Amino acid sequence: MKYSIAIYIYIFGLLTSCNQPKIRKPIVHKSNVSFFEESIKINQQLIKQQEALFKNIIEQDTINTYKNSTLGFWYYFNVKNKKQKTKVKSGSELIINYEIRDINNNIILKADELGSKNQKNKSDRLLKIDGEDFILGLHEGIKLMQEGETATFLLPSIKAFGVTGLQGKIAPNEPLIIKVNVKQILNK
Repeated sequence: MKYSIAIYIYIFGLLTSCNQPKIRKPIVHKSNVSFFEESIKINQQLIKQQEALFKNIIEQDTINTYKNSTLGFWYYFNVKNKKQKTKVKSGSELIINYEIRDINNNIILKADELGSKNQKNKSDRLLKIDGEDFILGLHEGIKLMQEGETATFLLPSIKAFGVTGLQGKIAPNEPLIIKVNVKQILNK
């Protein structure tokens, strides 16, 4: 009797499990292509807007001669060192001081707020070019400089603090004006 009940349950299970398989629709994954295309368009518009701001600043500045870097920013020298020939290069350790201004030339961060705590002068900062996390445009721009030079850089947001900004002081996607002085190259 035990076996006959077990056989009936087994046969019942076989009969009910042999249903036709249900046809399922294929899973469709949405492509991120449209997101990337939209992101590219937004960034292209942002770059054009920032370039227009820079061109306006350059046109209004009759004193300085701006150079357009192939790396995506504009700059001019406030103080040019004509004697020395050694430029800053990747891996150079140097002492700089710099200040950050907004596009309207209002100071956002002063040199003494940006300096290193372990320097004699609190506005000085020890920097290793391409060896630490720092403003991308300044890594690239400082390589165009020599010891004793001061330059002003017009950095688009992509070369500055990008989409994140800086702790409530610099807005996301904000173009900046940064004045840098290379005080000393420590490893020439």
